[in-house]
Amino acid sequence: MFKEKTLIITNCTNRKRMDAHPECSIRQHRPGNADELADRWLTQLSKVDKKTSAEWLYCGRVFTEVKSAAILLNAKLLVASAGLGLIEASNEVPTYSSTISKGNADCVLDKLTQGNASDWWDALNRKSPFSVAFNTRPYELVLVAMSYPYFKLIERQLIALNESEKSKLRLFLRVHRNDVSNCLLPYLMPYDERFDGQKGPNRGTLNDFPQRALRHFVESILPISSINSSEIHASLVEEVLKQLQPHKIVAGVRFSDEEMTCLIQEQWSVNFVSPTKMLRFFRDSLGVACEQKRFQRLFHTVAKSMETI
Repeated sequence: MFKEKTLIITNCTNRKRMDAHPECSIRQHRPGNADELADRWLTQLSKVDKKTSAEWLYCGRVFTEVKSAAILLNAKLLVASAGLGLIEASNEVPTYSSTISKGNADCVLDKLTQGNASDWWDALNRKSPFSVAFNTRPYELVLVAMSYPYFKLIERQLIALNESEKSKLRLFLRVHRNDVSNCLLPYLMPYDERFDGQKGPNRGTLNDFPQRALRHFVESILPISSINSSEIHASLVEEVLKQLQPHKIVAGVRFSDEEMTCLIQEQWSVNFVSPTKMLRFFRDSLGVACEQKRFQRLFHTVAKSMETI
């Protein structure tokens, strides 16, 4: 359809087919500012002889959905990696462990003595031999499906695009509209909680929501409206969503272990790094009550099953 004319950008995943060498885990590196840490980190990665393609290394549903969309469009696929920078999925990379997700032992933000995620991202892309330039000009359509923390890493580059280049964007995010810059809102496709209703066309977890939305767009919207504006694309998405009802959880109702497990799977996200944090979300935001030890048991059962996907 868009033979070599579509660019897809997504985020890396913590799930990888190979374990990282201990010295290629950011937890092993001493703290420093962004430039110092990036220098030491990339020097260590450059010593790794065994490399594999990024598209093989990353696994789990997040990447399965994106790869399916990329194959359908014969698209170029770029991955925002917290350890390598913005990389081509087809490129050979070392196995590593680095993330910007708080609560993870390999969260690079915990190693920064000053600065933030944006400072690390800038240093990483300036210095990394694995990163590529951000360039939308060769493409007719640029599809961005990312978790919100990773989207924030590239948001400034998207904002800096001229209006012609911005018009190519289609954004697939699980965010409130006020969390996105006004100049990018016209390109945000309106996928929301209705997409995960009981009759949703591609249900899954919060963690893989952007990528599932992207795949639905590629399979169901582009075939009937391939070269139209973002406004038309958004209206077509809305036509699909208005026929769906969001999955409603009745507060105060006791759920069985099986039902609670399904709820945990539906709400699974990198933002919930512990059962305590997720249980607080269930109680405060969903109105679902569950005894703490029971919830911890179910949470860890789901966590083990997610690791095998």
